[in-house]
Amino acid sequence: MTHLTSSPARRRAGLTRSLHALVLTLLLGGGVSACSEDFGNFDDREVGTPDSPDSGADLGASGSGICLYGASEGCALSDDVSEGSGLPMSESEGEFYAGTFVGMESCLLDEYFVWPQPAALQNPLFGDDTRVIYVAPPSLLTDDTTSSGGGRISVGDGSTPARPTTFEALATTSFDGPTILSLFPGEHTITSALSFGGPTILSSPCAASTSLILQGTGSVRFHDSELALLAGVSVRGHERAVSPLVAFDNVTTALLSSAHIDGQHADISAVEFRQTSFAVIGQSLIENANIGVNVDGGQALIRQTLVAGNALHGIKLASSQGQAQEGFAAGALLEHVIVDGRGAARPAPARSGVRAEGALLGVVDSAIRSHHAPTLSALAFGIDARASYLKVRGASEINANQGPGLLAIDSRSWITGTTRIHDNRRGVFARRTDAGIAAYLNPALSVPEPESPLFVPTLTFVESPDLSDVLFPGDMFFPGDMFFPGDMFFPGDMFFPGDMFFPAEDVVAQEDLFPGDMFFPGDMFFPGDMFFPGDMFFPGDMFFPGGTAGPFSPAADSLAADDAWSMIALTGEVSVSGNLEAGVQVSGSGLLLHRTLIANTRPMSLSPWAMTDGPAHGIVVDQPAFAHLAQVTLVDNAGMGLFARNIPARPAEAEFGTGIRLLVDDSIILSNQSGGMRALNDEHSGAVALTRSSFIRNGGVGALLLGQVASIVGSEFLLTASRPHIEGEDASADGLQLIDTSAHLNSSEIRRNQRFGCYVSSEKALTLENMFWGTDTVDALAIDSARPPRFESADLTIEIAELPQGAKLDDEGADLEPPAPLDLP
Repeated sequence: MTHLTSSPARRRAGLTRSLHALVLTLLLGGGVSACSEDFGNFDDREVGTPDSPDSGADLGASGSGICLYGASEGCALSDDVSEGSGLPMSESEGEFYAGTFVGMESCLLDEYFVWPQPAALQNPLFGDDTRVIYVAPPSLLTDDTTSSGGGRISVGDGSTPARPTTFEALATTSFDGPTILSLFPGEHTITSALSFGGPTILSSPCAASTSLILQGTGSVRFHDSELALLAGVSVRGHERAVSPLVAFDNVTTALLSSAHIDGQHADISAVEFRQTSFAVIGQSLIENANIGVNVDGGQALIRQTLVAGNALHGIKLASSQGQAQEGFAAGALLEHVIVDGRGAARPAPARSGVRAEGALLGVVDSAIRSHHAPTLSALAFGIDARASYLKVRGASEINANQGPGLLAIDSRSWITGTTRIHDNRRGVFARRTDAGIAAYLNPALSVPEPESPLFVPTLTFVESPDLSDVLFPGDMFFPGDMFFPGDMFFPGDMFFPGDMFFPAEDVVAQEDLFPGDMFFPGDMFFPGDMFFPGDMFFPGDMFFPGGTAGPFSPAADSLAADDAWSMIALTGEVSVSGNLEAGVQVSGSGLLLHRTLIANTRPMSLSPWAMTDGPAHGIVVDQPAFAHLAQVTLVDNAGMGLFARNIPARPAEAEFGTGIRLLVDDSIILSNQSGGMRALNDEHSGAVALTRSSFIRNGGVGALLLGQVASIVGSEFLLTASRPHIEGEDASADGLQLIDTSAHLNSSEIRRNQRFGCYVSSEKALTLENMFWGTDTVDALAIDSARPPRFESADLTIEIAELPQGAKLDDEGADLEPPAPLDLP
């Protein structure tokens, strides 16, 4: 690969060099030769006469390279570039996240591109009819064609860098064919819409040097084209703007690189892609609009970009064309992206970092944070997914949002890797509604079938032209990295480099997911195995092959087809901590948790230093399709570890031992102030199983089952104490409470609890086998004499304490209630 140096003292300028590499490889796939030029800085150039304009670029037959001009005394291509020569550099704008810089890196100031003549381009999109136009700001120009005008450049028709034009002069120009605009450094003012209807490159080496100042109806629009590239440019709008600052409309491949787009708090989208087959945003800063990036149909890749201070949505994925009939309405992958809600002048109600409506969304190593609502009682979300398919992985983070970090309504969501969800008003809230996906997607596709594009999603950009030979042939699009890690983005390489989706050992312990295929592959969801039939992404069969939960998920066995779509899974070292009211809340949807930590949930308080009594549960489930917890840790929540209501009954067609709807397996429920677990049913009995789990040092009760049919195997209930604010000898502090519940206990341990080991108030069947009650068996098993159970196969080594009247239970207190319903938009 060739690099650019501008003097005998070689230098490295990451951003400038990468932009140079982009345009160079885009246009000169067959080889590169140096420009024939020799001119100096803007301030000390030698400006000649009209017949001999100056010592600018001589773009003759031998000059087929792309050069930089302005900051040095020469331009040459070199095979090696070393660090610094003290040339002026901009400040980087952004921050490091997950080991990668996000935002705009520093770049060389006061330079611009000098392009070859069109005949030398030899590119399918940019041929002999290409217009190369040089545009300078008025501050660099003079109308005097005979002198430098104090070091300024003579205005011209823009055909050469010696005679650049202005955007004012181009206001009435029609850009219908291939066009390349090279912008000189400085502030360019645009007062009316600038529209490009063919393949277009609008670029400069450094956005910190080159700005487009939009006034009046000024905007930049690319439409009906195979390719549009905006790179190395700052675009600044104004508060009264009425249209997107930068719009790509019906463009096959749209690229926005190393750009700064500032909406100045106008009620518009900063960047909009409308029906764009393949959009890319890289190493950019997009801020201060109503919507930062609006993807209206089509698919987008956003990398190393900071989206900040937008009033309604940082990124929105949707379609203005109505219900999508054949798949998703829009799709996007966010990789090393930060969406930060701080800095919005007028935060809008129901704002979010990312809004997905009928969309396919992947999030990798990204942060979505700090979205606050206009009032203390309103909500703002990190990710707001409606009828969408969401996958979050890697070292992602969703935090400090004034509402659920993830709101998933009628959606299919999978959070994995080392993702952290913390310090939100509710960490995750998943809900299924009667309306389902019909507002955004074809509801016929929500039935799990092998042909369903919703269950076997693709994000392959198959409609894009194959530009791999000329667009990104192994060169850098972003500084310090390939355009796409590993190889060309398309075709035939990994969307996410790394590991097997379902490794042979353990499914969810791996961060890296997709080998040898796309992120959402179009053929087989699991490498070497069909997605359907006989297998489901969310359970039904083989979700944990070889894992601790066994060969399938019992909690999802005999699941109705109508329940298959709306589900949420948190797997593989995910942490949900420090959230208010609830860590994970599910209403009507399916829930799968594996190797997940849910900790330190706290009650809602308007004052950060004040604690109030109220619900603060690790997990809240209400009428879930199923709920399966495996290797989950629920610790130090101010309410309960798990609060469950309206657990479904075992399906009538389910065989014995199957059809479980709430399963807690191989999990630790520890030090939760208002109880380890409560599962409450009123009208019908739910199907509950507690296996190989530990309920230790919880307040009030280790586990309370009311109105359930329960199986408890290989579990322990230890060291339960009364709730911290409850006093008295009769305060509830039992390891296990069975109320109106039929239960089978086997090979479990119940001991050293403050009041009773197991308290039973139920006339239903109770089986006790192979139980260990400890050495102090006083009050190990207590029953309500008015409602004694029907013992079956009772293997008792202790005496039963029959209470003349039922024991006092904890049934009052705000900390025992479910969180209040959210007023969702």
